[in-house]
This record gives sequence, C-alpha cells and structure tokens, in this order.
Amino acid sequence: MSQGQFDPARNDKFYVLSMFPYPSGTLHMGHVRVYAISDTVARFHRMCGRNVFQPIGWDAFGLPAENAAIQRGVEPAEWTDANIAQMKRQLQALSCSFDWKHEMSSKPVVTFFLDKNRQTSFSSNKQTTCKYTLIDILRSNSTRT
Repeated sequence: MSQGQFDPARNDKFYVLSMFPYPSGTLHMGHVRVYAISDTVARFHRMCGRNVFQPIGWDAFGLPAENAAIQRGVEPAEWTDANIAQMKRQLQALSCSFDWKHEMSSKPVVTFFLDKNRQTSFSSNKQTTCKYTLIDILRSNSTRT
C-alpha cells in the first residue's frame, strides 16, 4: 500500500482533502472516481517535491447510520465499525496514498449524539447540542494508537 510521506515539521505544506465517505457499507464507482482524482492530484504534487498532506476519515455522524442499523437489527456502533472496516479495506486495495496515520472519524460524536437522542423525546422542541468540537475530535483521534 502506498502512503504519502508528509512531514509536519516542514513549512511547505500542501493539503489535498477529498470528502470523507459516509460508512454506508461498500464503495461504489462514485467513491472510486472521487478518490482516484484526489489521489492523482496528491501524487502529482509529491512528484513536484511538495510536502503533501492527504488525510482520510469517516463521516459517521447522524441518524442515517442508526436508522440503517435498526432496519438490519444491528447496533449502530457495530454497523458503523463494520462498514468503516470494509470501506478501509477497499480504499487500501485501490492503493490510494492517504495518510492513514492521521485517519479521522466523527464516530465519537455519533455515539454521544445517538445516546443523547435515545434519552430525548423526538417530539420535544428541545435542541440537542453536541459538547464536542472539531478540535476535540481531531485531538482524540490523533492520540489513538
């Protein structure tokens, strides 16, 4: 598997960020198109000597994951984890040069969001706010081993 050699200490950073996939199960040709294009851009800039950061992550936040899991009789966390693992295997098989060391996921927020909403009536007018910020998510994912 090819990986970029991003050096955070260098000042000449070049970011290539494609959309983070929603872990819905398996990749389709739309995913392949998006990631092949962004990977081509990243590889080109690396060939030109640039310090390219091309992260990958998972847009696992929201009720669609919970609804899909409920329809299949599976816990939402299990459903999301299984889909992330499947899609990660597929992306790695494509040999995209993502920086897997900085893999991110909004899943920590999903767990909070779903647990909070299970305790809240959907008919209530209360607004549910998430206590996590994007910075919290990035910090928690960067400290994982």
